[in-house]
Amino acid sequence: MMARSVEKLTVAFQGELGAFSHSAVLEFFGKDVALLPLPNLHDVFDSLSSSARFAVVPIENSRGGDIGETIDLLQNFDCKIVGEVILPVKQYLIIHKRSELGKIRRVMSHPQALAQCSRFLDEYCKGWQRIPAYDTAGAVKMIAENELFDSAAIASELACKIYSMKLVKAGIEDDPNNVTRFIAIAKSETFDVKMKRGEDFKTSIIFQTVHKPGSLVAALRCLSEKGINLLKIVSRPIQEKHWEYSFYVEFEGSVDDKECEDAIKELKSKTTDLKILGSYPHRELASK
Repeated sequence: MMARSVEKLTVAFQGELGAFSHSAVLEFFGKDVALLPLPNLHDVFDSLSSSARFAVVPIENSRGGDIGETIDLLQNFDCKIVGEVILPVKQYLIIHKRSELGKIRRVMSHPQALAQCSRFLDEYCKGWQRIPAYDTAGAVKMIAENELFDSAAIASELACKIYSMKLVKAGIEDDPNNVTRFIAIAKSETFDVKMKRGEDFKTSIIFQTVHKPGSLVAALRCLSEKGINLLKIVSRPIQEKHWEYSFYVEFEGSVDDKECEDAIKELKSKTTDLKILGSYPHRELASK
């Protein structure tokens, strides 16, 4: 009797194979998943309603700050956060496997990656044209498929391996401590995170308040008066309401904790709209 094959989890991410989000998927879920690379973040969120069970998206970079588009999509889509992973951003200079460094006249990558490597480019790549691309791994793929022997890409080591390219220089980022935090998300009713003994949890919510003095202070007081540590607050403009904002908040603890449960109940009375995005294990920088 043949054994029944187990269907792999499908995990979506933005970018081509080899993108940093691809690395985050492997870090969080391991290698035994079906990968679904998509061109933009909106498509990634939308895939949770059809083709993907989970998705991994960036939410914050230690240099570039918060990913506002991700926060907006968290509010607009029916999804919840089920985990996070923090990865170092290590950039590599990559060329076609049949090219040489002396032939290179231009370098392409995502605008953020080009900016993150500006000191290296200024010092070692004088005269090269800098060309923005939609994705770091996409730049490597373009060089490989079009045999661009005069072009280099800035991307991950994973992208170099996937497209069988030549790694010229490793660790070209200006800030060796640069990291990106990614979150794993799922459709709201499909997954729930159970607390384990000894794990530190954090909770993410997003809310709006009435547009009058003191309303935000009153909302945040619901947390402070319960002794809950606020980890993060980000304001995002509300569409079609000029100069009004929603607030993305992260704090220590889980909705299963009595203090957090009570704080959220009180917070509901101080806000006009409140969405609990999820409680999940609080992670530190992944070891590499």
